[in-house]
Amino acid sequence: MKKIYFFILIISSINSQSQVLLSQSFDTAIGWTYNSVVNGQTGATEAGWIRQTIGTNPNCSPYVGNGMACFMSHNVLGNTIAGLYSPSITFSGLNYRVRFKMFRITTNTILSNEINVYINSTNSLTGATLLGTFKPFINESPSVNESGWYDCYANLPAGTTGSKYIIFRGKANVGFGDNVYIDEVSIEQTPLVDASLDTFNMSSNILSGSKTISGKFSNRGTTTINSININWQENNGTINTQTLTGLNITTGQTYNYSHSVNWNAVPQQTTMRVWLTNINGGVQDGYLPNNEIIKPINVFYEYFPHNIVYEEITGTWCGYCPKGIVALKDMHHYNTDGSFIGIAVHKGQGSDPMNFPEYVTGLTGLSDAVPTGVFNRNNQLIVYPNYSAVNLSYIDEKAKKPVAKINLSNTTWNSATRQITVDAQVLFAMNLSNLNYRVAVVVLEDNVSGTSSSYNQFNYYSGNTDVTDWEGINWRNLPSQVSFNTMRYDYVARALLGGFNGVSGVIPNNVVFNTSYNHTFTHTLPTTQNVNKISLVALLLDNATGQIVNASKLVSGTLALSEFNNNSSKIYPNPSSGIVTIESINENNTLEVYDVMGKKVFSSNLEPTSTIDISFLQKGIYILKISNEYSSESHKLILK
Repeated sequence: MKKIYFFILIISSINSQSQVLLSQSFDTAIGWTYNSVVNGQTGATEAGWIRQTIGTNPNCSPYVGNGMACFMSHNVLGNTIAGLYSPSITFSGLNYRVRFKMFRITTNTILSNEINVYINSTNSLTGATLLGTFKPFINESPSVNESGWYDCYANLPAGTTGSKYIIFRGKANVGFGDNVYIDEVSIEQTPLVDASLDTFNMSSNILSGSKTISGKFSNRGTTTINSININWQENNGTINTQTLTGLNITTGQTYNYSHSVNWNAVPQQTTMRVWLTNINGGVQDGYLPNNEIIKPINVFYEYFPHNIVYEEITGTWCGYCPKGIVALKDMHHYNTDGSFIGIAVHKGQGSDPMNFPEYVTGLTGLSDAVPTGVFNRNNQLIVYPNYSAVNLSYIDEKAKKPVAKINLSNTTWNSATRQITVDAQVLFAMNLSNLNYRVAVVVLEDNVSGTSSSYNQFNYYSGNTDVTDWEGINWRNLPSQVSFNTMRYDYVARALLGGFNGVSGVIPNNVVFNTSYNHTFTHTLPTTQNVNKISLVALLLDNATGQIVNASKLVSGTLALSEFNNNSSKIYPNPSSGIVTIESINENNTLEVYDVMGKKVFSSNLEPTSTIDISFLQKGIYILKISNEYSSESHKLILK
């Protein structure tokens, strides 16, 4: 996940009210001492806290700099705790606080773990005083509206003196939940005046129109806030200021603001800045970096569905790969709307007959180990392929709004030449400039089997570990090598049309909303592959980052329907609003209508001339299959 908020850091020295006694950025080392814990999955003893430069489960980068601290709660059983202990700090009887950043996420609170901040006279949790509890999920108090890094504060008892230790205690409330990340820890004197802009309630992706500028700010100083200015500005435009008076916001209290001037958001990529000024008539704020939020925002004409691609490196020779087989099977079963697209990329170590070297090379640096997988070719979304981990990252990714969509259309199959022809069509949700986008199509095959032991699937879970799919098939009960006689492989990558990096020149540098950008792909299907089991996955790629922007899938069983014979029947009008006339030279025909996912959505008996009403279907592309006991033909129909 990328950071949501970007704050301007003040380089000059901070007001003496906010004297820093100790700080830790975790940029070069974890720096503080910590407890070890037992990994609930392996039984090995390991660090409860580690320094990371890239985080997984959830995926994130440091707030600033090169590192952050991670409580490794994804690896442990429920009720596991681990302390992270500061060096000894000398306090002189003033007001002090602990300030740090926490990465907050959107995943289900059933996996909720937490950080407790303590103070003690020894570097031990025994007899320690709790200063505050902090949970990473955005709907837990204090609630926020998006994933990202947020300020956290814990006040020390007034008048603290002597040598003390600050302790971050990580607590796993459930087993194998999400890791918890913190960064930029500071133990400092509490400023007399400190107004903190905590939230700006605006998503990073919105529809155009009039928008209210709202959120929360709080008093983090020791002086009551009686008046304050709320300001907002789009890019370098007009500054809009509202003065709030008659307030009585004491230390630790929060105020919900709603600016009197709305923002007229027009479709574009823009930046919004919200900030606080003029506290109590102009008193100097003791800590300026938390006074403002700057957020890049995409303003769309419309929202497009977000389809998520998970490319998994696997192999017949890999005894741990059944876990990935189960993950892909379950993800497709439980997400029937087509928004999850799993791709099994076989790596040819040993004798895997489905080896795809070009694809494996393309994923190098993203998904090297077997088994691993990557979401949307984002190097911060590399996920071990068990169902729970894959599903959590999928939920997070699906919630994001893509700037474009890609569809497959005009698909044809010629059984004589075995040639597939398909158009990739790209539409954008707003005007954009300086793009470097490409398009590609991946050919997949389901139900792949073989006639030799090279198609056996190795299984390290045999006899010792439960790995059960939605149908109740447990790999623990299967042999150490599942025979080719029974083994069937799904979502197997067979071809890359346009190459791993896609075709350039299809998408211009500057794009216009509601303008279609198209490219036709052709592919000759080998005779060893079954057209009825072939799927096509269209990818829209950002060549600047290498990531997948959006995708769509034409599922197996649909291609063979696109071989047309236009001599027997005529369908008009096409495109149609839903009232369609069908004329045929044959009698006793039946009609079946399929959507692009291969799902039958309508059926009827036909006369030689019939008019049908399918206006209740959503706009899009459909396949009309007309058949009788002697013949069958298919036609493509566009509902507009």
